[in-house]
Amino acid sequence: MFPLHPPGDPFLINTSLFGIPIAVRWYGVLIVGGAMLAGWISARRAERRGYSADHIWNLLLLGMVLG
Repeated sequence: MFPLHPPGDPFLINTSLFGIPIAVRWYGVLIVGGAMLAGWISARRAERRGYSADHIWNLLLLGMVLG
């Protein structure tokens, strides 16, 4: 099997733009990616049950900001 270990550099993007440092870390990309996948699956399930998918996306945004 493949060995599981983190990448050597924790930053996906580490640069500055107009003097403002911008750093995107791998764990942030994974957390946001998982939240988007969960929101997409939940929105599809909500539409099948007759609810508005906009409520799912609004709650996801609120949960990510407050979390």
